[in-house]
Amino acid sequence: MPPDFKASTSVRTPTLLETSLSVFLRSLPLKHGAHRILDRLVPAGPRGAQQLVDLPYGGRVVRIDISDLVGWHFLLLRNFDPEVSEIIKRFAGRGSEDVYWDVGANKGAVSYEIASSLPGCKIVAIEPQRSMIELLEMNLGSLAPGRFEVFPVGLSDKPGTFELVIPQGNRGKASLVTKDGGDGSLVEQVEIVTAETVCGRSKFGWPTLVKIDVEGFEPAVIRTLLPAFESRRIRCCVFECHRSEADGFRAIRDATREFGYRTFAIRKTPFSTRLDPADGLVRGATDYAIVRGDL
Repeated sequence: MPPDFKASTSVRTPTLLETSLSVFLRSLPLKHGAHRILDRLVPAGPRGAQQLVDLPYGGRVVRIDISDLVGWHFLLLRNFDPEVSEIIKRFAGRGSEDVYWDVGANKGAVSYEIASSLPGCKIVAIEPQRSMIELLEMNLGSLAPGRFEVFPVGLSDKPGTFELVIPQGNRGKASLVTKDGGDGSLVEQVEIVTAETVCGRSKFGWPTLVKIDVEGFEPAVIRTLLPAFESRRIRCCVFECHRSEADGFRAIRDATREFGYRTFAIRKTPFSTRLDPADGLVRGATDYAIVRGDL
């Protein structure tokens, strides 16, 4: 066990059933689709109080709270949003010049994949949910010692204090836009800062690779990142956008196109991940990539 992992009586090992299901799902000859199968077979793991599990990962150990959807999927499949990680890695530079900003890091699944796959990349995890911070720091300390930072804030072009609505059972859907997360949702007062503030506090500077998953707040994050787009430092930025957010998509497309970026839909089949040029929202796609035009 890495020395920075704190002992906890609440940490357990995966059960035999969990281990067997994990082996089965990860052995399927599919590039994509195992998460959907899991949603059909066992859509939810343990709910309620935090449940911590230590897992081997990338030759190290990570500690995951499996009491919500993202943690449950990570326990059984060792990833979440694997196509997002794949596209980010596809546009990574050579050597150690890359800086990855994970905006809306949540439990850190994509950060952990980037940290393990790109050993020279610096990781900056940005997550306003206070309950996520300790494990993010612990796991990144194991996977990326000396080349990570965690900022317990949200990003926007307008700093301040905002209400974050956190749905029960799926902290990955926490939103600064949604006002009602349903029965049992939590509301946290969170600090919001600009990208320039994070850049000033960080020893790594502006990002070259970015993931944004902030449940409808993406246009505000893109606006605060515009200096990095204008300087063409960002190579690739992956963001989430749903059918109801067409106006936000157009705003993101227009703001970044001005600086020589192209927008693509991330399309996945059971056996491949591809990028399709997207001038607007694409049916069936929820993740998009902004790619520097010379790449």
